[in-house]
Amino acid sequence: MFKILLILIVSFGINSLAQDSFIPAKRKNNRSYVDYVKKLYTLEKFKNIELSFFAPPTEVATHYKDLDISSIPQWNENYERALLAFQKTRDSKYFIPEFTFPKRRRLSWLYPHDGCFMRAEYMKDKLEVWNFPTKKIFIFGNLKVKTPFSSTGSVSWWYHVVPTFRIGKDVFVLDPALDAYKPLPLEEWVLKQVPNLEDAKLAVCHSDTYVPSNDCLNPEEVQNTKLKDHRKRYLNYEWSNVVRLGLDPMEELGNSPYWERR
Repeated sequence: MFKILLILIVSFGINSLAQDSFIPAKRKNNRSYVDYVKKLYTLEKFKNIELSFFAPPTEVATHYKDLDISSIPQWNENYERALLAFQKTRDSKYFIPEFTFPKRRRLSWLYPHDGCFMRAEYMKDKLEVWNFPTKKIFIFGNLKVKTPFSSTGSVSWWYHVVPTFRIGKDVFVLDPALDAYKPLPLEEWVLKQVPNLEDAKLAVCHSDTYVPSNDCLNPEEVQNTKLKDHRKRYLNYEWSNVVRLGLDPMEELGNSPYWERR
């Protein structure tokens, strides 16, 4: 009984600390993702803890061929219904009282450089309300994605995270920052980020796992104030990014996003 209580106390303390520190997902091109994993373990929350009580996504991650997909929620829908859920999630707008105009914004799809953790959390919440359960899938590696929404034509990450679900044996992810038109099959999503499947590691985590410094299997929910702060921050970055690219933010971030004009 005492041992169980001790584990619960330690786990609670670890998860509470998980809210207080994280490392952004973007990666400098001259740095390896391994450098960022090492930096992760220097965070204050990782000092003096037993990893046997705590399993961050980096500890759980494995290669694509070894990934256990059995815990990924099954959607009892056909692909067309899943596509509608994707579109509804992509197009959802949120009231941002701090913003002067516009007051309502979609998530920061046009700032792919960073902020995937915030977008994944909001997507997960929306989908749960609509009875579409998901888990989070983390990918780690020297990730690099081509995108028209970067002045260099690409963005680099040491990790990326999105919601995931299954239809039958097929695993899909929802990632409008990479593909604003449809859910992506897992293998295709991985290969958009690395040349070969073995160049990345993947972790299927609890739907509440927010960032790599959280527990993958038994996380504490992210604090709402922190989530809103991240949303505001990355929406501001998105606006600046669109202006920097010479695009009209009122059009792209308003009622005429590029996927509607295709």
